[in-house]
Amino acid sequence: MGVDMRIAAKGIVSAAAALLALVCGIENANAGLLGSSVTGTAYDPDLSTPIAGPIGPITVSSAVEFPIDTLPQNGSIDITNTQIIYTAASPGAYDTGSFDGFVFDFTGAPTILNVTQDAASGFNIAYSFTGNEVMMNFSGAASTKVGQETILDVTTASVPEIDPASAASGLMLLVGGLVVLRGRRQPLNAA
Repeated sequence: MGVDMRIAAKGIVSAAAALLALVCGIENANAGLLGSSVTGTAYDPDLSTPIAGPIGPITVSSAVEFPIDTLPQNGSIDITNTQIIYTAASPGAYDTGSFDGFVFDFTGAPTILNVTQDAASGFNIAYSFTGNEVMMNFSGAASTKVGQETILDVTTASVPEIDPASAASGLMLLVGGLVVLRGRRQPLNAA
């Protein structure tokens, strides 16, 4: 195989790989927290004073991850694919130290890119996040009724998702093209 043939083969392989990636089944999935593991710890009056936990790791699923009297004493915490929902079991005011709340550490989840408080929240809290952690700070907040929720919307990075049937078709096209190219013995620029 001459130099021209090798250069042409590399170009065809690159084009085939791009075709496979773009057309034949590799796309971005809207990844989230479901299926990841979470460990929760409650702190009060600051982040140096744990009062409950750590509890976990717990697999994030359709079940409530932290029911009443596990991590929160006055409510439950449910984690969905894109939200962390605290539901108050009874009305109450929270302490006013620098931190009265929960820290959730996620493993096996895509990188957390953003956290915002959902407009449907019944009361406001402070919150912060890193790439694998969300902190809910209730310091100075108050829930005024049973069942009142505060909801954090969590945005995570997309991860590639491969459709097996489409990827297999694309791979067969790639292999077929290479077989045809391999069978060709004269340079592409020959007459």
